[in-house]
Amino acid sequence: SLKEKIERIGKPLKDWDVNIYRGVLTGLNDAFIIDTATKERLCAEDPKSAEIIKPILRGRDIKRYSYEWAGLWIIATGFDLDIPNLYPAVYNHLLKFEEKAKKRDDQGKNWWNLRACKYYNEFEKEKIIWADISTINPFALFEELMYLEATAYILTSDTVNLKYLIACLNSKITFFEFRTISNSLDKAFRWTKQYIEQIHVPIITAANQHIADQMIELVEQITAIKKANTKADTSELEGQIDRLVYQLYDLTKDEIAIIEREDN
Repeated sequence: SLKEKIERIGKPLKDWDVNIYRGVLTGLNDAFIIDTATKERLCAEDPKSAEIIKPILRGRDIKRYSYEWAGLWIIATGFDLDIPNLYPAVYNHLLKFEEKAKKRDDQGKNWWNLRACKYYNEFEKEKIIWADISTINPFALFEELMYLEATAYILTSDTVNLKYLIACLNSKITFFEFRTISNSLDKAFRWTKQYIEQIHVPIITAANQHIADQMIELVEQITAIKKANTKADTSELEGQIDRLVYQLYDLTKDEIAIIEREDN
C-alpha cells in the first residue's frame, strides 16, 4: 500500500520533461580516454588538440552529491571529423591503436571517429549524473562541462529544477521504491535508464512549493560543502531533505517507520 501511495502521488520520470542518456561508449577506452600527462603532451605538440579533449568521469568516480575526478580526458573525435588533417597530434596518438580501433563496433565514419551520438552537447549543460551500478542512490549534480563514460548516466532538462529533482532522487523514499523496480546484484542495484524512468517524483505545485524551495536550498548547501570537501559528512542536511520529502508524499508516522526500517 505504501508503494501504491508513492506511485499515486508521484509522477514517473518517463513522463517528466527530462532527457536521460548513457555515457559515451568509445569501443576502445585505451585509445580515446587519456590521462592528464598525455593530454598536456598532445596539446604541447599541437595547441588545437585542446578543442576536442574533454574531461570525463567514470561511474566509479561519482558519489552521492559529489564526485572525484580521476584526471581523465576523452578525445572527442566526433562522428566524421577529419582528425588526420585538423588534429595531427591526436591522430598520431590514435595511430598506435589503429588495428584495434578498426575492429570495434562503436565507430563513426572513420576508424578514428567515435560512434554517432546526437546528445554530445548535453554533456556541456547542467546535469544530474550517476553510476550505473551502486549500493545507494548515487546521484550528483554537475553544472559545468563534463563527459561521462559508458558506466554512468546523465539527466538534463531545460524546464525542470534539477536541484529539486536530485533531492527527491537521493531520498530514502526513492531508494525504497527503487528496490522494488531494479534488478539487484548482490547488495548493489542497476541504476540504468529503464529503471530510472519508473521512479515516481511529485511535481511542484502551489501547495508544495514552499517544501520544494527548502529542498533546493538544502541541496545548494550540500553541493557547496561537497565541492570544498568530497568526504564531508552531510548526513544531517540529507536527513532534513528526507523529512521534507516525507511531507511531499504526506506519509504517516507508520509509513515513515517502514521507510526508515527498510533503509537500515
